[in-house]
Amino acid sequence: MWAVLGLHWPAAGSRGRALAFADDAAWSDALAGLDRRDDVGDEIATAMVEVLRRWSRDWERPVAVVAMPSRRHQRLVRSLAEHIATVGKLPLIDALQTSGPPPPTDAASSARASALLTSIRLTDDVRLPAGPVLLVDDTYRTGWTITVAASLLLAAGATSVLPFVIHQLP
Repeated sequence: MWAVLGLHWPAAGSRGRALAFADDAAWSDALAGLDRRDDVGDEIATAMVEVLRRWSRDWERPVAVVAMPSRRHQRLVRSLAEHIATVGKLPLIDALQTSGPPPPTDAASSARASALLTSIRLTDDVRLPAGPVLLVDDTYRTGWTITVAASLLLAAGATSVLPFVIHQLP
């Protein structure tokens, strides 16, 4: 039970994946627990690796893992990215930083994109190895966060960005 993210960047040529979509009944208890404990837990970590295993039939293997810095779940996203990097024997690269408050969730698309463009940036002197990069985040709703982050990662040397989230929200 996993979802294909409805996004595609012509420059990056990649599509993303999510473990759960919307109010997926199979994952409702596990997803509810994420907000309470800010930790990925074994069940979701194992399931995410299984999604990657299935997805690997359709992609070029990533050369690195990047965690999207989260303002809501600092430990959750980082621990998931570390787990994936360890299992996949890939480097975990701290390539992105955020600053300031997150944009309001109910903001218009242009206002959200503008806020993200000023609050997400590359870490100083980051260079990514040439090749696809797996970008890990907790949720996907509008696509703006992943789009801005992917643009920055492509500018830092990634040949494509593979977005990978736990929960694709409606």
